[in-house]
Amino acid sequence: MTFFIGHISALRYLLAHRMPRGESPLPQRLSPTKAKPQPGNTTSWATIRKAELPLGVSSSRMHVNVASVEDRRPSAAIAAHMWNAPGRYPYLRIDEQFCVLSPEACFLQLSLCLDFAQLVELGFLLCGSYVPNSVSAQRRKNLEPLTTVERLTKTVAQAVGYPGSTKALTALHFVQPGSASAMESKIGTALSLTTQRGGCGLKPLLNESIALSSQAQGFDWSRSRTPDFFWPEHMIALDYDSTEWHDETARADYDERRRNELAAMGIGSLTCRAKDFRNAMGMQQLFGQLAAALGKTASKTKDYQTKQEHLFWVLFGKGRWELDQEPPKRRKSPKPSDAKAGADTSAKPREAKQAALEAKPTLNEHTIPENKAYEVFILP
Repeated sequence: MTFFIGHISALRYLLAHRMPRGESPLPQRLSPTKAKPQPGNTTSWATIRKAELPLGVSSSRMHVNVASVEDRRPSAAIAAHMWNAPGRYPYLRIDEQFCVLSPEACFLQLSLCLDFAQLVELGFLLCGSYVPNSVSAQRRKNLEPLTTVERLTKTVAQAVGYPGSTKALTALHFVQPGSASAMESKIGTALSLTTQRGGCGLKPLLNESIALSSQAQGFDWSRSRTPDFFWPEHMIALDYDSTEWHDETARADYDERRRNELAAMGIGSLTCRAKDFRNAMGMQQLFGQLAAALGKTASKTKDYQTKQEHLFWVLFGKGRWELDQEPPKRRKSPKPSDAKAGADTSAKPREAKQAALEAKPTLNEHTIPENKAYEVFILP
């Protein structure tokens, strides 16, 4: 019996087996297969437990794809999804007992549960060169991408009519390759999304190498600089300074040397840090500074602030999703009024609901206008 690993479990497996730069990526090491879940293949933890789980598949809760409702045996350890993957080769063969969804099919399936901005962030991750800390405790960077934007677009375009295909295809318009960290993927998503979706509307290039002239090279003779985000048509670069630096003096020296080298090439340089993304206002100020540097004046809709607060909530706030968590359920971001007032954004307490009901005016002699006639029906 073959088990078909899908959904978040497939993504975790693919990320856990990413290969170093220069080696063949995992999808090329596993053989594509035409095999798909068939009716009658009941999936339960009792049957999976007898098989030897592949390395990288969590035994705490496993997501598998099945062919029919009758084949689902939901439990605390198994999450079965009735989903027919599109294409001729949607799965990759791990061994005789397990197949895993391809990165492209995995992107399409996860579009059913992720917020639009989170789906764009997932595209940055699949086309990036890192593994999130929630998947691997070791710092793993400079890895081969699992897929490309072109392959994702081709697969999703061929799945027209599938649930989530329109959403996934739209999200891919904002995905850029080259992300080297989870924070770069989040910032890149916020920068690329249009103002109609609460973003900045300024799609950058990620980790684009800039060759330095001999006059621009510093004392360390670096021949190139690689800013985190770059707009070549405007000659503006943006770098994110993470908390990995422990020596403030060394960081200041590096930043000054980097800015001088880029300035010698006629490139303006901006810097952002984690504190710029502690709240939606800090993110909005950064967007404004960047737009001014690029000479852009983005047209904003009336509900732009509400959409930007929602974008911040799903990317940087409490609504963000980590890979060591279960896929998020459909939740609404807190209302701006509640967030500003510091009120509880969950369901209102019973006392508050009762007080609201008691505060409503009742229909009595003081509320009925004198110039109108009303018929009163008395029911037995």
